[in-house]
Amino acid sequence: MPTAQEHKKKYQDNKEVLNSVFDCNNKLHCNWIVTISFYISLHIIEAKLAMNRNLHSRDHKQRDEIIENCGLFGRNVKSKYKQLKSNCWSARYSKNDMAPTIANQMKRFAEEIEAEVFPEQNK
Repeated sequence: MPTAQEHKKKYQDNKEVLNSVFDCNNKLHCNWIVTISFYISLHIIEAKLAMNRNLHSRDHKQRDEIIENCGLFGRNVKSKYKQLKSNCWSARYSKNDMAPTIANQMKRFAEEIEAEVFPEQNK
């Protein structure tokens, strides 16, 4: 299982790619922006679980259960993570492309999850 530091590096690397390569106003990028935003959030949450509880999820279902029951995450983080996951699945498996407004919102959700889970990263 990856360590907390490995999860942090992964989310920071994903964040760098998202911010340097993709444009939220380019419709061709929107599905990728939503997908990467979800995985940024996933690694933020996994890093926090590893650091604070030495917990590691083996799949999405187990992670959802841990997020809901571990007591580390507030309602805002849980709600935004669920929306990110749902939109990521739609971006990856639906025939419809994500709109720029959704891509922007999901990118913002990932930033807000980071700010709440790791406030020290934003100082």
